[in-house]
Amino acid sequence: MKKMLLVLGLLLFSMMGVAAQQADSQGDSANEQPSADSDSSSQDSSEANSQAEQKLEEKEKKKMELKSVDFELRERVDFQASSLGLGQGNFGWNGNDLYNRLQLGAKLNFGLDDFGLKLWAAQRLDLRGNLEEAASWELDFQIRSRTYLGIGINYSFSGVKFSFDNEFRLESEFKDSSSSPSLDFRYAPTFILEGKHDFGLSWSLRQMFGFHAKDYTFSGYDFEGEYKLNYVFYKKDKVKLALDLSEFYRWRNDKIFTSNPRTRWDSETFAGLQVKYDMLTAFLGFYNWFDSSEDLGGSNSQILPGFSTGLKISKKNIDFGICYKGVSDVMSLDKAWVSEVSTEIKLKF
Repeated sequence: MKKMLLVLGLLLFSMMGVAAQQADSQGDSANEQPSADSDSSSQDSSEANSQAEQKLEEKEKKKMELKSVDFELRERVDFQASSLGLGQGNFGWNGNDLYNRLQLGAKLNFGLDDFGLKLWAAQRLDLRGNLEEAASWELDFQIRSRTYLGIGINYSFSGVKFSFDNEFRLESEFKDSSSSPSLDFRYAPTFILEGKHDFGLSWSLRQMFGFHAKDYTFSGYDFEGEYKLNYVFYKKDKVKLALDLSEFYRWRNDKIFTSNPRTRWDSETFAGLQVKYDMLTAFLGFYNWFDSSEDLGGSNSQILPGFSTGLKISKKNIDFGICYKGVSDVMSLDKAWVSEVSTEIKLKF
């Protein structure tokens, strides 16, 4: 009997010990569970913070920022040798004329992904005189000042760039040293579309619409377009051979509120070969100048075919170019040959 009670006591004691161990293990697991939940919540919080910081950084990166500040100094000198006064544009001089342009400008370029914004300002001074008058010490330069302000936007997609520019120009012109200046204000919205492709083709289209006010009164309007096509058909090392085509035209309707309104049209066409080697670019090809004007006194047209050749050197921030154009007035009796030489240098910073 005593043995049975002793056995039962031992069994009961062992059962109580097992129960106590199970209770301790449950308590430990209960105490550990909140710690795991706390670690998980802190991890989720840190991930949320990092995602918020990443989104803030991406948002800051997408802000439009200043990409570059460009300064440009441009000097161009044109000289025409002829005994004739031809045309209304480049060849619309009295013969043996010298035409100098000096321009200083600055441009701010902003960018965001494929979108761009640009602001620019420039000041240009033109001097024009006749060398025959200079030889006789009677030279009296015609002076013209032009101030430019502009704003434009551009967008690029699939190798194509679209631009829309708005330019404001104030022109002051002195016919001679004793005259008072005449003021001409022009607003010119311009659309530009250009592309460059891997197979060697590059092209550009530019169309400008100008609205003029002379001496604070609306005086006329003009259209101006320039179209270019260039195809590189041979490329090896630093040598490139390309076909180059360009067309420029200008149509003007001025003096529309006067007793003798006038319309003028002129265009330049070039088709030739272009050779590039490293920083050198040379070209040679057919060139044609066309000019037409019409007023109450009648109409006058001139066709001047010829050729054009030139050389351009570009290296880092310096561009220098020289161009020769020679044409003949095929509609005149003497078929006189007219030569024009232009030199231009650009400094960019």
